[in-house]
Amino acid sequence: MPKNVTKSNGIITVCKDLKINPGEAIAAGDSEMDIDMFRAVKGSIAMGNAPEYVKKEALYTADNCNKGGLSKALNKIFEI
Repeated sequence: MPKNVTKSNGIITVCKDLKINPGEAIAAGDSEMDIDMFRAVKGSIAMGNAPEYVKKEALYTADNCNKGGLSKALNKIFEI
């Protein structure tokens, strides 16, 4: 992959296309490749199955993705 193709560049591009401030966006992931994306937006969720060093980079840690972790985390963040 070219060096400038990263998840952080991807999420910033999507935010621009949707006219969303990255400071209002949330990224979720479970691998080392997601850490730069976490740093590009305001909110970050590491999935429960992520390694500990990835979890430490995120603002929130969710349950395992096989147990509805992302849905539960978003409900908690937005108090739904």
